[in-house]
Amino acid sequence: QVDLANGLQAWYPFHHSLESRIIGSPPSLSKGAAWTDNRFGESEGALAFRGTDQHILIPLAENQMMGGNEYAISMWIQALDDNPGTLILKEGDYGVKWNGLGDPLTVYHGVGGAFLKGKQNRWSSNMWYHIVVVAREKKVSLYINGELDQSWEVKSSYQVDKKNIFIGYHPYFWGGFTGKIDDLAIYNRPL
Repeated sequence: QVDLANGLQAWYPFHHSLESRIIGSPPSLSKGAAWTDNRFGESEGALAFRGTDQHILIPLAENQMMGGNEYAISMWIQALDDNPGTLILKEGDYGVKWNGLGDPLTVYHGVGGAFLKGKQNRWSSNMWYHIVVVAREKKVSLYINGELDQSWEVKSSYQVDKKNIFIGYHPYFWGGFTGKIDDLAIYNRPL
């Protein structure tokens, strides 16, 4: 049995609210990102992004958020087209990029950048996918719907720093995601 509360730094269920169930800093929602049905069909239970500048910003995340070289990020996504863009990015530290319906995800880890390519390259715009990235010491793993997609040995280290976390869009790094994001959780330990 996995204790899903242990190490949980932020949890955004997006059920009619942007409030985290864990940390105090509320994120800000840019104009244009819209409430939509979540993976259970509940209205206003997820957020839809159009690939332009709609995003959620968690401002200057505190140092305790994602400490050391071990962390986990969990989110549900439904991509609506091939437009590549940011799923989540804490610049210089970690991130996940959507590349298109026929392309694998890119996982970013560490100062100086390790851009890691997943394997799965067939996605359906009609399906929700559970994406989890786990970093443990010098190993990073990507899981899709509970199955290991790819693991990598990494040399770059993860640097804990106060930086903004962008969800759905980054203004100059990866651009904007077109689709839906639901139930984002960030841990300071590997799941």
